Amino acid sequence: MRQAVLLLATTMMLASGFVTGCINVKVDEARVFQPQPVANKANTVEEMRIEWEDVFERASHYTFTNNIKNDHATIQITEDDFIPAELRHGFWADGTIAVTEFTATTLSDTSRARPLVVHCGGNSSDRYNSGTFFGLKVLPYADLVIFDYPGYGDSPGRPSAPAFDMMIETLGEEINKRNTQMDRPLILWGYSLGGFVCAELLGTVNQVDAIIIESSANDAANAAQHLVPAALRPFTRVQLSPTLAAYDTVDALKAYQGEVLVLAGAKDGILPANLSRELVEGLKVANVSVTYHEFSDGNHANLPTLNSYHEALRLFFQDIETEARAR
Repeated sequence: MRQAVLLLATTMMLASGFVTGCINVKVDEARVFQPQPVANKANTVEEMRIEWEDVFERASHYTFTNNIKNDHATIQITEDDFIPAELRHGFWADGTIAVTEFTATTLSDTSRARPLVVHCGGNSSDRYNSGTFFGLKVLPYADLVIFDYPGYGDSPGRPSAPAFDMMIETLGEEINKRNTQMDRPLILWGYSLGGFVCAELLGTVNQVDAIIIESSANDAANAAQHLVPAALRPFTRVQLSPTLAAYDTVDALKAYQGEVLVLAGAKDGILPANLSRELVEGLKVANVSVTYHEFSDGNHANLPTLNSYHEALRLFFQDIETEARAR
């Protein structure tokens, strides 16, 4: 029934497109910022947690799934994969940003200059639902900070471009305060929508040693085209909200002097890899040092399940730590 309704709607839109020449599709903030419903937001640190956080407390066997529309991933965790970590939940910036910090307790040796990653999630990611997945992919290489966007997870407020702008400013201030006494590399790692967020965050953080942009795009205008079904794109004109049109990763990074790593899946059904290629080309034109990896079996959800993805990250972080020790 659902497929029949979708087919009927598509046929009607196509017919309308042939008659009028083009369909105007508005892409506003409500179509981009899509927090998952939260039954009980945490109001205190004691109430905060992430789902399945005990996988960082003890070795176990666990199957973790990550499904985003039609892109899927399954991660099998065994006792050999166990990285014990201390998790600290809290609120930063006078309670406006819900945060979880991960410290790998057996790997965090300052003599190794172990990096710290600030991870920016996707448009429906929050700490509770995605925190374990992000922790599993980052902890082999760095300690980690994840946070909830405004109106997401345990963070108060409502998601909007102005709220995101304020969050970026206050989060940058909080990172600067906490990183003042830390002699370790700081990496911003943005996934999907988080690629835009981390690119903007760069302008508020004092020292960023590297940036990772994963499964994202060069700018919001190009990314918005892919919110329209592929069959309808020849007959549509996307009208992007001006507040969203301001997101431009190439522009945000054009003066950056550090290293940029761009990761994409050739089978990404949400933000196709050509958007990452355009990002890379734009950064090269701006003379930004960028490395690109495109994974033939990768989609929008499964990159952390691929051995080639982890090999690329291992080499990247190895270079980051080598440079840090040489300073």
